[in-house]
Amino acid sequence: MVKSQKTINFIILTIIVIVLVGLSFYYKALTRKEILTAKQDDNYNSINFKLSLFSDSTYQFVESFPKNPDTTTITKGKYYITNDTLYFKNDIKNLKGAKGVLKNNTIDLVSADYYNRLVITHSSLKIKSLIDSKKHPDFAVFNYNQKFDHNYISGTTYDLTEEDILEIIKIIDGCPSENGGRKLKSEDYWKQCIAVINNKGEKEVLLNCSCRPHHAFQYGIFSIMDGGSCYMRMKINLTTNSCYDITFNGY
Repeated sequence: MVKSQKTINFIILTIIVIVLVGLSFYYKALTRKEILTAKQDDNYNSINFKLSLFSDSTYQFVESFPKNPDTTTITKGKYYITNDTLYFKNDIKNLKGAKGVLKNNTIDLVSADYYNRLVITHSSLKIKSLIDSKKHPDFAVFNYNQKFDHNYISGTTYDLTEEDILEIIKIIDGCPSENGGRKLKSEDYWKQCIAVINNKGEKEVLLNCSCRPHHAFQYGIFSIMDGGSCYMRMKINLTTNSCYDITFNGY
């Protein structure tokens, strides 16, 4: 009889545990909220991305194909955030990156092969913002990636601030171009920036400029062959307040 009672108690305890676990999962499902949405939404691309982070430390990554809307790939997994860096418990295959830097309303997903950027469209998280992106829509600031950028600029990554952006505008506006000696105007260009601390300890910025917004302006550094004087590269030194290495595609 005692043995029988123990068996019954064990069964009851097991049922209680199962019910509690089930209720826990049910409660999490009810209270689960999307706390961040980020996209690379560009109809010129063959593939677009959407990342959603949820309050239960899970993520969903959607890969869609504008030219083939019936084909969609969804990856799900777990994530965690440490010091403004987003880590995925398992790699997102197509981006080949296991972490992303959250900064200035973007997520830079960095890998050994290439990097992609997602623009945050919704977030209840506190994202480190050194630059007012709404105030400067004609600027896109990227992290320095030694593998891709060392041919143009070298050093260690420097995070541009709002004050730096204002100084860059001022320097551009006082910089003579190589096209008849006329002055450049910041307002004439959409500017992609990569900033470093160079080997002299100076703040140096590479600017990739175009006279109209490129479809990939916020998603990655673009390279245009020819295109006339609408496209140019230049460097600015925020320490010495100088501009140099100005190169236009052509006239």
